[in-house]
Amino acid sequence: MARPAYRMGPQLHESSRTLVSRASAPDGCRVVVKRPAAAQESPARLDQHRREAELLDLGGSSAHVPQGAHLDEVGGVPWLVMDDAGAADLTRW
Repeated sequence: MARPAYRMGPQLHESSRTLVSRASAPDGCRVVVKRPAAAQESPARLDQHRREAELLDLGGSSAHVPQGAHLDEVGGVPWLVMDDAGAADLTRW
């Protein structure tokens, strides 16, 4: 059985290496996902995503650290998934 997909929302950031978007998780929770811009990533970049998830997990309950951070794999690509705190993109003000 195929697992439910994330429903992608507005894109918050795009660079040559990373895409960041709001989304709804398969369970309906609002999240922010950070994923590679390239379909294939080097092992070093994959390790970087894993380290970032681990560091965010160590951040505790600070208001300045995204909560609920974990890695998910979508189509063989690692996605860093975080709770959506509803913050606004300040570059658009």
